Amino acid sequence: MSDDRPVGAESGGLARLGRQVPILWLLIVAVLTWLGVQSLSVWSLSSEFYDVRAAESDNTTWLVAQVEVEALKFGTLVDQALIDQGGQVDLAPVRRAFDIMISRVEVVDAYLSQPGMLHVLKSDRDWPRILAATDTLRRQIDVSDTQLMANLPAIRETLQSARSPIRNFALDALRTLVSARTENRRATGAVLARSSLISLSLVLFLLAISAATWWLTRQVQSRGLQAERAKSNLERTQAASLDAVIVVGGDGRIRQANPAAEVMYGLSRAELVGADFARLVLPETVADPETAQLRQVLVAGQSAQVPQGRLELTSARRNGVHFPVELSLAGDRDADGAPILIAFLRDISDRIEAERSLHEARDAALKAAEAKTRFLAVMSHEMRTPLNGVSAALELLRETTRLSRKQARYLGIAEGAASHALSQINDVLELTRLESGDPVETPSAFNLTQVIGDLTRQLTPLAEKQGNRITLDLPELRQAEVLGPRRVFQRTLMNLLGNALKFTSNGEVLVSARIKPMQGGLQLCVRVRDTGIGIPADRLETIFDPFETVDNGYDRAAEGSGLGLGIARRAVEHMGGKIGVESTPGAGSTFWFTALMQPGTTAPATVSPPAAPLAAVAPHVVLLAEDNAVNRLVLREMLVHLGQEVVEATTGAEAVAQAQTRRFDLILMDISMPGMDGLTATAKIRGGQGPNCNGRIIGLTAHFDPDELTRFRAAGMDQVLQKPMTFPLLMRLLSNIGCGGSSPNTAGGSEMDVAVLADLCQILPIEARAAALTGFLDEGDALLALLADQTSSAGDVATAVHRHAGACGLMGARSFGARLCNLQRKLEVTPSWHPGADELQTLAAEWAFLRQELPRHLGIGPNPKS
Repeated sequence: MSDDRPVGAESGGLARLGRQVPILWLLIVAVLTWLGVQSLSVWSLSSEFYDVRAAESDNTTWLVAQVEVEALKFGTLVDQALIDQGGQVDLAPVRRAFDIMISRVEVVDAYLSQPGMLHVLKSDRDWPRILAATDTLRRQIDVSDTQLMANLPAIRETLQSARSPIRNFALDALRTLVSARTENRRATGAVLARSSLISLSLVLFLLAISAATWWLTRQVQSRGLQAERAKSNLERTQAASLDAVIVVGGDGRIRQANPAAEVMYGLSRAELVGADFARLVLPETVADPETAQLRQVLVAGQSAQVPQGRLELTSARRNGVHFPVELSLAGDRDADGAPILIAFLRDISDRIEAERSLHEARDAALKAAEAKTRFLAVMSHEMRTPLNGVSAALELLRETTRLSRKQARYLGIAEGAASHALSQINDVLELTRLESGDPVETPSAFNLTQVIGDLTRQLTPLAEKQGNRITLDLPELRQAEVLGPRRVFQRTLMNLLGNALKFTSNGEVLVSARIKPMQGGLQLCVRVRDTGIGIPADRLETIFDPFETVDNGYDRAAEGSGLGLGIARRAVEHMGGKIGVESTPGAGSTFWFTALMQPGTTAPATVSPPAAPLAAVAPHVVLLAEDNAVNRLVLREMLVHLGQEVVEATTGAEAVAQAQTRRFDLILMDISMPGMDGLTATAKIRGGQGPNCNGRIIGLTAHFDPDELTRFRAAGMDQVLQKPMTFPLLMRLLSNIGCGGSSPNTAGGSEMDVAVLADLCQILPIEARAAALTGFLDEGDALLALLADQTSSAGDVATAVHRHAGACGLMGARSFGARLCNLQRKLEVTPSWHPGADELQTLAAEWAFLRQELPRHLGIGPNPKS
């Protein structure tokens, strides 16, 4: 893909390489032959050189020996001349013999002066004597014949003295020559051996090169075949590719294009090759900013940085139709090293259409989910409203009618069925809210030990009914303060504990909790262990799924929709924890869950004991705004039964109109009403100048979400109550009218600070606690009497209220103390103010509750003053 050479380029190169291989082998053979010839020539030259050296050595030997021979010949002629001295003597032979001898000596002396085998004899002690004798002889001979004849005896004597040095020198020279020839032969043999070794090494080296060349040739052939196959496969892949593949040169012109590119743009290969890539892929008719930016990069050439990743842009076909493409660019270089671009293009029209359809389907699903949520909310109201009417009517029937034993039993069955139906509806709504993914509750501070203790007390009747015993293993109160979703935690534990009690008979249920500090907060670990029927192993994985029940008894031993554990699992997930179960059929189950919380930052939690019986409430004028005729009828009858005057309104607009005409002591406002809902009606009442703009407005709803309390209060509601309404709840609500504040939603009696009471039990002995309680009760009785006396001075009342409010804090009477603080503030504003009958009645009721419950919490027993 890096150049535009034809596919056969590589195969042609391989063919040329195949033709070159025999030539290479012939060249190797020629080199080896030349090396053999050269080796033979060297050997021949070495032999000739050896022969020359040998001849030279023989010639030198002959010269040295000839010196002695010529000296003997010269001596013989001298002796002959001495013998013939009396006759006619021819001295020419003598002179000629001497000249020959002298020439031999001079030749040998010249050899000795030159580097060679005899040079070492230059310093021989005999050779100087020979030279000296020859010099003497030269002086004796180079004279006249007469004088020569006279010198013959001296010449003979000189020869006699030189004969021994000449003999010794000849012998030394011969020995030297023999040794030199031997050394020469050895050196020549070493040279020949080294030459042979070098030749052999060279031959082996050439053979190794030949083998390596052969191996490389095979590798090149193999690589060439692989490259050819890879190129063929690549071309076939490109041809079969559904994506367009285009190779662009450094000049921005298209070099290659596969068939998919031809189909994509409706152009032939001949039309594509040589075309301007930027103009083809990014037509001028497309004014997309991303397309314009990419066009600038492509026009700038290879010096610009190639965009990375996949780019989605709009291109155009030959007929001018625009279509979306996905472009990916890769930079590379061709065989000549020139830069190129490889472009991969995919027509994503189908994918865009699929994504559009998917988005539409998702939007439709979201709308369907929203519609489902709205449907559940509406159905909640529509289903709970008649059920609330049924429950309220049944309670009204029980309170206003003398029933026989059989009728009371039937009425109890109806009340239980209505309560069970409401519980099932609540479970479905809770599951829907948890699955929505939205925050289900604002974190609040609570005491883990106190919450679990209250919950187990609520479930004690169910446990006793089944013959079960609940055992607690909880942290100390002081160490159990946490901050988190209290209602979600309670609902989770309620489902697990209720499940354990429901499927355990005559057994034990152990609830244990631990708080573990961890980075960023606290981890709550709660375990609920029962001795019930257990769960089969094959159902443990699905037991937390919604509507899941166990066939071997869980769905037969008790009624249930199977939502409890599903709600528990989702609630635990919202608390950032995990939930699980360990069970053995017939031996019980252990459900556990964890939750992430923060350390508590508020005052110690309080306990809300059951409400003490309240006295009859004073009559008031109540506006009842309720669109459901059944609920309106039941509530009206309950209020009338309690001695209240009731004015009805069937819509929010009608409630606003009624509130503008007269003042009401209490307005009960249904939140969900057609036309104008309760929140809008409340806002209009609060925003106007009518007689009820500062009045007491209580919201009523079938399904109360604590997180919506802020929105309800913002609309102007003092309090929000969850249907169904009961007689105790209405009595407490009517008793608080005129107290200047809102009571807790469902609180009854008086709130007590359990932590303070626990501290008193640990610090004070029982005698001291009894004495403190007696003094506190006496002081409270005196305060109530002082408040009831309208003739009491304002100063005495303020002093008594202030003193007893402090005592309430020490004795754990938190709610009663708060009411006294409220009275103290009113006295500070209006010194002559006295509490009214309603406030005195509320204070008396709470005081009666404290007199009954404080001795029990302090471990004293029945109060002697009660």
